[in-house]
Amino acid sequence: MGTLFALALAPATTQAAVVINQPQSMGFGVMYPFMPGQTFTAVGTRIDTIGVELRNMNKSRPGSLVSLSLYEGEGSGGTLLASSSVDVRALLGDAGGAALVDFNLGAVKLQPGQTYSFQLTASDERFGVSYYSVLGEDAYPGGHMFNAFQSEPLGDLTFNVTAVPEPGMAALLLIGGGWLAGVRLRAGRRR
Repeated sequence: MGTLFALALAPATTQAAVVINQPQSMGFGVMYPFMPGQTFTAVGTRIDTIGVELRNMNKSRPGSLVSLSLYEGEGSGGTLLASSSVDVRALLGDAGGAALVDFNLGAVKLQPGQTYSFQLTASDERFGVSYYSVLGEDAYPGGHMFNAFQSEPLGDLTFNVTAVPEPGMAALLLIGGGWLAGVRLRAGRRR
């Protein structure tokens, strides 16, 4: 039991790292009823959060929650892997500017090189999502923007994907060595 507890507390070698980052923004569009989304190509085996740049667009609308759903494959037709809802109104207040909103998905396992998609939903027209779409340019070549009605191969949402930090090798060796020493000590006492 103590070993499992120590393993759970094993320090990571680094903080959670942004593994995909598409920071460019040139416009924004209302989320409801379009339910915008983004495909991306996994570069690691796990993700923790997806951050998306959102803004108040219609402050007179009562909505507050925005949900993000993560799917296998392209679009929202694949297997649902995780979802998260955030009270965006509490984060943005009534400010008109944009802010990166993180959706915590927990440690979701992915296959590197495979395509995954996330889709945003909201109950009304209060919030908008930032995007980048310029003819002849592709801000993020590992995926593209889509919505409930069409795909946008040259457009991308303004987003990032954060990886789950893994325990450092030194920490795992230290814990393993401590466990082995404990086993030997107990075996020696039994004789």
